[in-house]
Amino acid sequence: MIDPMCLFYLTFVDTGKIGSWIDYINTPAYYSWCGLAFEKVCLLHIKQIKQKLGISGVSSNELAWMSKKTIPQAQIDLLIDRKDEYLFPG
Repeated sequence: MIDPMCLFYLTFVDTGKIGSWIDYINTPAYYSWCGLAFEKVCLLHIKQIKQKLGISGVSSNELAWMSKKTIPQAQIDLLIDRKDEYLFPG
């Protein structure tokens, strides 16, 4: 099962953990689910994202990244590691 809304329904509504969507909004679990759902949507649409970025012909690895430091901790939901080792000018 990869659809974020189906996962939400099967995990929370169907199991009786919450009564309705309204009961769930603005809770820590809701924000956690939003982040995970966004990551899944991005990973399911890598082809379209690369096309919009103009790099559809470049071989790459796609992954999430999290720093190993505890405080402050950084996270990147979608990292596109290009095989051509292109560095953005800056």
